[in-house]
Amino acid sequence: MGVNKATVSLLLVAALSLSACAMDSMIEAVPAPAPAPATEVVPEASAGDLLDACASWAPETRDWFELTPGAGDTSDAVVSRFVLPSSSAPRYNTLLEVCPGLWWVLTFSGESRFIDLGEQVWSVGPALAPSGEVGNISVPGVESGGPIWGFRDSVLGGDTLYLSDGVLDSVLDCVRVDVHALLVEDLLGSESENPLPTTIAYRSSPCVSYGDSWRSDSPIRTHLGGALAFSPADNDVFLSIGDFHLGASSLRQAAAIGVANTEKDYALLSDPTSALGALVRIPTDGGKPQIVAKGLRNSLGLTHSLDGTLWISDHGPSGGDELNRYSQGANYGWPFTTQGEPYDRSSWPEDADQLPAEWLDIGNRVIPGVTYPTLWWTPAIAPTAVVDISGPSSAVTQLALGGLRSEAVVTVTVEGENATETGRVDVGARVRDMALSSRGSVLVLITDSGELISINPEALR
Repeated sequence: MGVNKATVSLLLVAALSLSACAMDSMIEAVPAPAPAPATEVVPEASAGDLLDACASWAPETRDWFELTPGAGDTSDAVVSRFVLPSSSAPRYNTLLEVCPGLWWVLTFSGESRFIDLGEQVWSVGPALAPSGEVGNISVPGVESGGPIWGFRDSVLGGDTLYLSDGVLDSVLDCVRVDVHALLVEDLLGSESENPLPTTIAYRSSPCVSYGDSWRSDSPIRTHLGGALAFSPADNDVFLSIGDFHLGASSLRQAAAIGVANTEKDYALLSDPTSALGALVRIPTDGGKPQIVAKGLRNSLGLTHSLDGTLWISDHGPSGGDELNRYSQGANYGWPFTTQGEPYDRSSWPEDADQLPAEWLDIGNRVIPGVTYPTLWWTPAIAPTAVVDISGPSSAVTQLALGGLRSEAVVTVTVEGENATETGRVDVGARVRDMALSSRGSVLVLITDSGELISINPEALR
């Protein structure tokens, strides 16, 4: 699982170059005073060494700039809108509160920024290096270029930051998902002009080849998953891995590559030892990672609710987006069944016997042993992050899901085995990631249109 040293060197140089570009773009940024160091660390949000790391944060050693107000409306729910800090990359993919009141955002290519929302200021963070390519390569079997590839999600586990990475490996001609680990102390003590190395905590297998000649008719291009959650009960990290576009989201896709090749892909997705369409448990103590669930299509959200339940959001094809309750060994059905339909189902015969293969008739198909979703959406909302926003005295679980297609924060109430959508807050942009502050006072989200939005969770309950 070693990384090619020459590749790492090139990636670090590229990351440093990107950071330099970002620094050049800050010429017109408005300087601001450094925020005060943190005087309080919330014990429930931190433990052990993280307390020391946050206490040593020295904002006065960095250059700070004013956040630019956003153009959208505010309300009882949406309390503030800002423009995300400048970067050379077109999209930030993830955000995280690394210490109380101190937020950190990361682009797919590895540029990062620190943000103090209380003081409404930001500072350049270190550059990190993804494991693979984030630019375009001329290979017909894979669609390359950011922001699909590269860093995707982040989670804090004790004193360590974990990052998922959709890897386009142009040396081995294959794609996979890596998980990087980085000490919070190293992040907080980094210098913005220097790239910051990470260690690889997990590398998915198989690394799926894009070199087969028939793959050009249905390139690997999306559905990487990469959602992360940390389980404080056992100090494990959970990672979702998508189907890498191997499942027949459209029947035209199956026809293009042929039923025999579709069957090969389905066999790969169904293999219990294959980290594809899967949920993986990664022990942080160095133990062996374990595939603990299968049948996912493109899960972009994981969270543990206050009662210890792990919730999983997943994208269906044409409709059938899902909220799933985790149980070890579960199979959530993809690619053999969905609450939605293939994108082009209306152009195919109603009689499944007229299809190239009967198992392509996946809409609402009943399969013994499948764990069906707790809640699903048609039309699709394209869910991303899942966050528990339950109040401290709440008798039920209340979840918030970010939406790409819905351009909203969707709220869900869970009572026993039942889950019901209870509201939506329209934010007018595709919600890429979101997180609740350690004190529970604000829900912060980033959008694909470059916004940083704060929401009052009380208004969602």
